[in-house]
Amino acid sequence: MKNKKVFFFISCLLCLTWMIVIFVFSSQPVVESAALSGGIVKEILIFIGIDVDNPDNEMLVHFLDQCIRKMAHFSEYAVLGALLVNTFRLGGCIYFYIPPILCGMVYAISDEVHQIFVDGRGAAVTDVMIDSGGAAIGASIAYVVIMRAIKKRLKKITASSKEKKRQT
Repeated sequence: MKNKKVFFFISCLLCLTWMIVIFVFSSQPVVESAALSGGIVKEILIFIGIDVDNPDNEMLVHFLDQCIRKMAHFSEYAVLGALLVNTFRLGGCIYFYIPPILCGMVYAISDEVHQIFVDGRGAAVTDVMIDSGGAAIGASIAYVVIMRAIKKRLKKITASSKEKKRQT
């Protein structure tokens, strides 16, 4: 019982920490945020041999920059969704699938509202949808992994109890 409380506490800390990470990224002014994602895109393109300074590649750089930004949104919320599923499960919530997704959606909305107050940034419904989709996918993956582990453990327990009955 004590271990379960410790794991629940650690899981809560991980969720809170990850929410802070998301908040910090969202707090970056648009110039810093664009420099980060733009730098990643340029490094990738240089690595594969594309000249990023060539004006003909400007649309490609912009497109890939947007893809990287949206994938980052999706990924950070997928991690949050998985962490929330684990936290709800360890907290004793019987329905530990839907509430984490709803929490991820609410956090995505609050994150977009927060960005209204950040220099050069704004709120976007598409970002809320991408973030919520990430939370849902992350929660779904975590849920499936947890349910498979539970089923495996139950099979093991059932097989063990059947073996004990045979021996008596």
